[in-house]
Amino acid sequence: MSSASSRRKLRSLWSAEGDPLIFFVTAFLVGISINLASNRIEDFLKQEKIPQLSTAIALGVVGIVLFAILVERWKARTQVVYTHLQPAQKAKWLIALASTGKGIATAEAAIRYHHSALEKIWLICSTGGEISSEAEAENLKQKFEQERILQPDQIQIVRLKNSQFEDPEAVKSEIEKIYEALPYDLSEKDVIIDITGGRKATTAGAFLAGLPEGRRIEIINPLEVDETGHGTKPGDPVEIVVDYSLKRVRPR
Repeated sequence: MSSASSRRKLRSLWSAEGDPLIFFVTAFLVGISINLASNRIEDFLKQEKIPQLSTAIALGVVGIVLFAILVERWKARTQVVYTHLQPAQKAKWLIALASTGKGIATAEAAIRYHHSALEKIWLICSTGGEISSEAEAENLKQKFEQERILQPDQIQIVRLKNSQFEDPEAVKSEIEKIYEALPYDLSEKDVIIDITGGRKATTAGAFLAGLPEGRRIEIINPLEVDETGHGTKPGDPVEIVVDYSLKRVRPR
């Protein structure tokens, strides 16, 4: 049976538009149930003995119909996603992607922006092969330690093999482990993922990890670009706010 057919059958419990036979049988049973329930309540008020079985049946039929109505009304809603941009709110945990060469500047900009509130930074980099951002991640960690902006234990470098760094699912899975490590006094809203750095597949994995409701993501747009269109100076992080809402859908 198709989902549309199932919904029509379910609506038949309270509407003749579905299956008239089911509707009238249900209406008949509900009427009997209401009368039985009314009689049992009257017996109770008169302090007479209540027939337990008939009361249970009567209330059960009414309960089933009410439950069906509530289920149908809940199903008749669809989730609508709205997004808007705003200046990023400071986070206690930051997850950033380390790029090679000058691209590491976006991770640095994100850390400097959030550092007054930061308790922990997770810097995801690639290792092995000809292209690796591990050295840039290590240098950035050392730079902040030397400047005494952050303590050594505040920056955690997460190393992924090049094949993993280019696999959205592997990146997403690694970020999920970070969320699982959240202490009891922090929530997912205390974490923000900067999806600017890394490669396109890396960014995709970070974006997917930040999509569930209650999580936060940000991006850094360049303040200045060169003649090829590449950013030469990063701006402040911009938070991508994803708002999930339920919208009523008219039954068909």
